[in-house]
Amino acid sequence: MYKHKLYLFGFISAAVLIIALAGVAVSAQITKENLRQSVTAQTLLSEHQMLSSISYRLFKQLTDELIFGRNANQALVRNKRQMIEESLRVIRDLEVQQREELGPDVTQGSVEDTDELEALIGEIITEFNEVIALNDQTPSASRSACNSCWNTQSTINSAKPSMPQCPARAGWYLRPTPVSKLLTVPLSGSA
Repeated sequence: MYKHKLYLFGFISAAVLIIALAGVAVSAQITKENLRQSVTAQTLLSEHQMLSSISYRLFKQLTDELIFGRNANQALVRNKRQMIEESLRVIRDLEVQQREELGPDVTQGSVEDTDELEALIGEIITEFNEVIALNDQTPSASRSACNSCWNTQSTINSAKPSMPQCPARAGWYLRPTPVSKLLTVPLSGSA
């Protein structure tokens, strides 16, 4: 009698232990998969942030080129374009990997959005280049007059006395101009 009870207890204990081990194994596998997906998502996020930063700096350099002339920062512009292409390639690879892992229903549109983003960035760069080409066709006298105005404005800005950053910290407050004073100022050309 005791022997049967011991065998039954041993069998039930072994079954519970096997079920617990199977639960731990399944839980470990699910956790491993979730961690891999989390790492992929985090890498995608950091690549998108890097792409945003590089694109901003590229557009700033292209704007500088538009203002200061064609040869401003050309090496840096080419470098930024290569960095953008590399970042877009990494993003596309990660999105394809994510689509293979999670399926097309979960990642619907992510790869296509990256393709559209690449086309948009290329279009913006092309439009910048067209505007810069038009700017290069501007007569040099007009361009030198613009540069002269720019230098004058820079000189004026650097000669201004510095203002306190925050009026409240400086101990004084700005008083708003009453609307009645604004309305009584004669406009030019009125009788």
